[in-house]
Amino acid sequence: MKRYISVIALALCVLALPSCRQKDANVERWGEITSFPDWWLNKYQPVTLERNLHVEFNKDAREDWERDVVLALYRIDDQGSERPARPEDVQLFVNGEPSPDNRLRIGRSDSDITVGLQVQKDFLAQNGTTTFNWKFKVVDNGGLDYINDFEVSGSDESPLLRDNSAMDVYHQRGKNKPRVITDTTLLTILALIVAFIVFIQLVTAKFTPHQLGKVFITVDGVRKNIQGMTREAKGAKQVILTGKKKSQGLLSKLFQGKDCYLFIRGLASDIVLTPGKKFQTKARCSHSQYETLTAGDSNELKVIKGQTQDGLPVEVEFYAKNK
Repeated sequence: MKRYISVIALALCVLALPSCRQKDANVERWGEITSFPDWWLNKYQPVTLERNLHVEFNKDAREDWERDVVLALYRIDDQGSERPARPEDVQLFVNGEPSPDNRLRIGRSDSDITVGLQVQKDFLAQNGTTTFNWKFKVVDNGGLDYINDFEVSGSDESPLLRDNSAMDVYHQRGKNKPRVITDTTLLTILALIVAFIVFIQLVTAKFTPHQLGKVFITVDGVRKNIQGMTREAKGAKQVILTGKKKSQGLLSKLFQGKDCYLFIRGLASDIVLTPGKKFQTKARCSHSQYETLTAGDSNELKVIKGQTQDGLPVEVEFYAKNK
């Protein structure tokens, strides 16, 4: 009498399985996985893809039962070679418990078995997006003649799933969503900052060489124009004549525009020159220490007169209007 076991795969997928479908005539898709690189607190946790299997024995098999039927999980690589699946690569679960040796043992009293595959995180990271193929091979036929109408006496080949010799898991290597959101947010903020800096630089009035060539400083009888005194004044939003050593911070330069500091030893109070529209120049200073005069009508040549703390005369000439 023929003693056989029939293992029927029920079309039931749970956990992360969106569907179970056939890839081709010989492969049953066990499930699909999307893993991602770890980042900060968001780390990938392996999922277990489960399938419920219904087991049936005929009368002779139950009466002449010798021992458990043992099936071992094997991996099929891209070249078609088969080798035992290592638990550190993929872990087999039987009824929710891990099988230490990746083997499925079917006893005489078994009728429904929940079989799960958990592909490990490092194994997924090493292989990237691909399809993994596994199959069960008979290690011990338990004295049975047939499994799924397939003669196993003296053979180590047997399909676990009816009409299928293997099952596969499709793995897609995705991105860590919180990291993508964080990176996108940071890049957006950076782009807005850059755009703001560019906007400030475009709309801020700056000194041109034409204006600088008409601004003169006379200290103790020595007369120079700003254009000839420093290159830094070109493109500055203001020129500050000061008796103290000063410098502008990087953030101030980026978000407010460039300042040019011209040091005049002993100058009692700062004199600030700013560019206006149509090449006009404006001045701000402490009138208690300086005197402002209009020296001409056509171009409104203005002169700021004062002296240093050492008593040296200082004059600043600029054109409030230009032709």
